[in-house]
Amino acid sequence: MIKNFLKKYKIVKKKNIVACGDRVHLFLPTLDSAKDYLILTNKSIDFHQPWIFPAKTIKEYKFYLSRIRKGYTKGFFISRNSDNQLLGVININDIRYGAYCSCTLGYYLDKDFCKKGYMLEGLVLLMNLAFDTLFFNRIEVNIQPGNISSKSLVKKCGFQLEGFSSKFLKLDSEWRDHERWAAVKDSWKSIQHLR
Repeated sequence: MIKNFLKKYKIVKKKNIVACGDRVHLFLPTLDSAKDYLILTNKSIDFHQPWIFPAKTIKEYKFYLSRIRKGYTKGFFISRNSDNQLLGVININDIRYGAYCSCTLGYYLDKDFCKKGYMLEGLVLLMNLAFDTLFFNRIEVNIQPGNISSKSLVKKCGFQLEGFSSKFLKLDSEWRDHERWAAVKDSWKSIQHLR
């Protein structure tokens, strides 16, 4: 399937593609992706803050890659099929196996590509991968209450609001409240069959 995809979209750069959709695909970040990634994050600083603070320098990007290599996080880049444009990032964090089989997601998009359905398609691809290949039973997303776009996105992906966490995460030197959203494999899979 992936070989046909590579031929169809004439992908020249060697990528470790892990999932393919109608308009986007997910691939694993490497040092070769640094330039495109840093362009995305630096031009979108005002768009991302105060919600997220991704790497903006090559040193920070290398630290991000080292966290992936060490198993602290799993990173996935979203790229458009038609022209291979890097669109955004989804990270699986707080990975817990054993009795939990759960994780949390973080994600962000290039400001020029928001509200076009790319992140929605990327998240659905990632959730299928997380539930079917990585064997998670539960995926959580923690969202600041004022981030209306992100809450709308996760609702479309089948996440349910479970609660509120006061002063949950320190971002930009400030403790911020978050809403806790979750998707559980069985209920999410049943929703997907209806779509």
